[in-house]
Amino acid sequence: MIELLNISLSKVAHSRIVLLNKKVTTIDKATAEIKLHGLGHESPLTLKRKRNVDSPDVDSSDEGYFAYFFPITDIDMVWRSVLHAHLFNQRFGEVIEFHTAASGVLSKRDFDELHHIHTHTPRSNALTFSSLPGQAQLTCCLILPCQATEDEIFRVGKNVFGLLNLTGSLYYRSSSDRSDGNGGKLTADVFRQFTTHRIVRQEEVQEKEDGPNNIMGYQPPKKILFSLERLDSNKKTKVDGQGE
Repeated sequence: MIELLNISLSKVAHSRIVLLNKKVTTIDKATAEIKLHGLGHESPLTLKRKRNVDSPDVDSSDEGYFAYFFPITDIDMVWRSVLHAHLFNQRFGEVIEFHTAASGVLSKRDFDELHHIHTHTPRSNALTFSSLPGQAQLTCCLILPCQATEDEIFRVGKNVFGLLNLTGSLYYRSSSDRSDGNGGKLTADVFRQFTTHRIVRQEEVQEKEDGPNNIMGYQPPKKILFSLERLDSNKKTKVDGQGE
């Protein structure tokens, strides 16, 4: 664990990192390889063959995933924020994945290359480059697969909000396909086209009550509300509130 925490993804010459939170004593090699390397990055026919031949018990048909896109400058912070929660506390699903999500000419660059470009490109050039149509944004993605049930989507989504201190909405796609649909890398634009659910975080300010606390300038605690919505019907399917 210490070794993983000491890793800085901004210095890693890879474009994709996947972490499985299963011990080697509880999972066989074939199943682990499918979870780490196969699902979501190959054609449906290839995945079906792998499941039937190598590990017939693995089925991703009822799985989906959250995708959180963020700038390359936040890569090390996000990595360390979710690592312990994933490996030891099972706050998400069995697997989490980090990958670069730049588009255009930088789509095949690794984490360290994107970070180097950000660090060494003059600000004026970077602004001009990133604003050109079809050019790359220096972006990464955290993918958090989980079962496509309301309870599991809600549980994992709330944990992501808490660990990354997010506001607003977090989106979920009910599909095991974690590519752009053509075998390429998932980007924010492609992901948002096919999202099926979202979790919304809202703050509710409670009314002040008359009494000694009000005279002393007492501020009542905010109530944080989370709601799960289906985007195809814009219907709230699950609501939960908690004080802060």
